[in-house]
Amino acid sequence: MKKLLITLFVLAAMFIPKPVLSADDYDKEWLPGDSIVVGSVCKSEKVILEVARNDTISEEATLNKIREFTYTDDCLTVFPPIPFYVHSIVVGYKDFKKRPSVVLALRFIGDKQQNIVGYAIGAGSPGSI
Repeated sequence: MKKLLITLFVLAAMFIPKPVLSADDYDKEWLPGDSIVVGSVCKSEKVILEVARNDTISEEATLNKIREFTYTDDCLTVFPPIPFYVHSIVVGYKDFKKRPSVVLALRFIGDKQQNIVGYAIGAGSPGSI
């Protein structure tokens, strides 16, 4: 029984998406319909744009702003990170290290109506169709 539980746990862990950020991730061009795994989701465009503004200052400023918005329930931090589809690209910008970053509107996977359910920041730039 113990071996069965360990085997099931290992198999389940293999299918949980794990976010990995490498230098190549900043080469990513985001398009609607792309999938992304995120650990922090903000509920409005106004809130995520404030987070993005802080991302142009420093990592500490960004984390502090996300923490502040989490306390006021304007952002949600989830663990483990969960997958979404990109609904649309809000804006591209350069972060505090001058790397390309993008603000993304998100939708749930499997949502036929494609409703925006939150906003997040991704590494990379807006793609062109």
